[in-house]
Amino acid sequence: MKTKLSLFVGLVAVVAYILSDSPFAATEVPTPAKPAIALPVDLDCVVTIDSQSRMGSVGSLAPGPPSGFRPDFSIQGKLLHLGSDWIVIKEGTYENWISRDRVVSIRTAR
Repeated sequence: MKTKLSLFVGLVAVVAYILSDSPFAATEVPTPAKPAIALPVDLDCVVTIDSQSRMGSVGSLAPGPPSGFRPDFSIQGKLLHLGSDWIVIKEGTYENWISRDRVVSIRTAR
């Protein structure tokens, strides 16, 4: 009788241990991969950047070639490249390379 009771208690302990680990394993959901985005290259677009990403204010910029940015921190032009690190916007004869971590929004027109 003692042997049966010891085996039963051991079996209950093993089952409790297995069941205590399985709820955690069942709730772990692998992170899905980001879907590939169709690149809207050669489209007219407006890109807005983070206002904190520019050095100084619009009025205190040093004179030089126009940057193409509006006072609302947006730029309009043709989207040449959309990569993992950079976005390239062509405005007239200028190419503006914008870091992806500074971009707030991209609006394109087809």
